[in-house]
Parts: sequence; structure tokens; C-alpha cells
Amino acid sequence: MKKIFLLLLSVCGGVAAAQTNAPATNAPTRPVIMDITSKSLDFDQNLRQAVYHGPVLVTDPQVRLTCEQLTVTFPAKKGRHLEQVQAETNVVIDYTDEQGEKYHVTAVKGVYVYNVVNSVTNETVTFTGSPKVETTNGWLTGEPIYYNRVNGRKGSFHADNQQIHYEPPPTGTNTDASPLGTFLK
Repeated sequence: MKKIFLLLLSVCGGVAAAQTNAPATNAPTRPVIMDITSKSLDFDQNLRQAVYHGPVLVTDPQVRLTCEQLTVTFPAKKGRHLEQVQAETNVVIDYTDEQGEKYHVTAVKGVYVYNVVNSVTNETVTFTGSPKVETTNGWLTGEPIYYNRVNGRKGSFHADNQQIHYEPPPTGTNTDASPLGTFLK
């Protein structure tokens, strides 16, 4: 589930979905096909920022995100990684990972931040405003729910005032037996 907390990354374009630390190959990469609809859009070239005003709907093959406002900050150099994505007000994310596991996230606000400091790539996502992550086997709440991924690998996870509800899968199912395993695949 390493990508559940990177949903905001996924919903904001092919540039964001690319792994920046992956080894270079000569094979062309296929861009993520995505649709973004909103009541209005403001784009400021000086700030390198697009603000979609709601209702906002973002869809791609794995993600469906709705919110009232989506703000995307683009990198200074073309072809680089998105720097920040912020979804606000009535944030709902439905996500299906590569193994077919479904996740449902609700929050008032979700903020994705990407940066590279001293050759270390940091990606963080913070959900606030009574966030809840639901999976087939249970749910997690906290205020905030925070995930920090370093160099494209599993990183650290934090939730204050958290509560986890876990229902083990049926006997004989091959899965991580721990409740946190559900959220940190």
C-alpha cells in the first residue's frame, strides 16, 4: 500500500506518476491518461500554479479524486516532478493498487510535497480534517495522517490520535497478518 498516501501524486499528471529515482532506460514510458474537470481553472505562470475550483473531479485508470479546490504547483524546469499538490474541502479519493486492493480516503485536506535535498528524494502526504483511510480489511483514522516516503522506498508513517479497526481476512488468505500491514503494503 505504499502508494495510498501518494494518491495526490497519482492524480496530478503523468509527470507526477513517474519514479524520479528509477534507473534510466531507453524504453519509452507511456504517459498516464488523466481527466480533470472543474467549474473553473486559474493558471498563474509566474507562480507556476494551477488552481481548479469545484467541484473538481480527477480520474485516471487507478484513481478517482473529488474535492472543491485542487492546487498544483509545477516545477521551475519542464519535465521535473510536481512540487506540491493540495486538495481541499470534501476530499474523497478512491484508489485501486496494482494488486487490485481498493482504498477509500476521506479528509478535509490532503497535501502532497516533493523535494530533493542533498540528493535525497522526499515525498510526503498529509491528510487533515478527520481523515479516514478504509480498506477491505478495516480502517484507520488520525489527526493528522502523515506519510513520508524517502527515495521511492517505504518510509515512515505517523498518525496522532489514531484509531485502527482491523478485520482479519478469511483463513487461508495470503496477506500480512498485522493491522498496519493493511495500510503499509
